[in-house]
Formats: sequence, structure tokens, C-alpha cells
Amino acid sequence: MAKILVDNRERNLELLERLSDLGLEIEFAQLPLADYIVSDRIGIERKTMHDFASSIINSRLFDQLERLSSGFAKPMLIVEGDDSEFCSAATSCLAQWSAPT
Repeated sequence: MAKILVDNRERNLELLERLSDLGLEIEFAQLPLADYIVSDRIGIERKTMHDFASSIINSRLFDQLERLSSGFAKPMLIVEGDDSEFCSAATSCLAQWSAPT
């Protein structure tokens, strides 16, 4: 049985259930890189549209992807949602980021 390491902060229960239904063994751990580790060569970072937009605006995404690329031969980024969600999320994130505190 194939095993996937999943960061214990990962919140997509529907995806985790589907992976389990496919017969994959899921092991939770606090991962320093990636949300999912499929093998020693493949690490996956998963983002919702809102988190993706926010991560671009605050530059966190670029650091995460650089570390992911350094840690895995086959780094992957999965962005969940559709194009319309991105525009909405980016506008919302920009408004929050630029609001006076």
C-alpha cells in the first residue's frame, strides 16, 4: 500500500477522505516543507485561491516554492478553485493588506 505523509495542519478533509478511499495509507506529521509528501522525490504544496493570492501579495509563496524546490526533485503546487475566485481573493487580500492599522 502506498503511503502519503500529510502535514497535520492540512484542513482539506474531503481530499484526505478521497485519498483514503483510493487505498492510500495516510500518515500525519508536522512537515517542515510541503503539505503532502508522496515520496522522497515528490513534495506537494496545496493552496486555496484565497491563500494563493494572499501568499503572492505578501511574497510568502516565493519563499515556500524556493524551499520546496530545494527539498524535492519533483516539487508541485496545487491551487484549488477557479479563475473567478482568484480575482475575488486577490482584491480581498489587497484590501486587507493595504488597509491602515
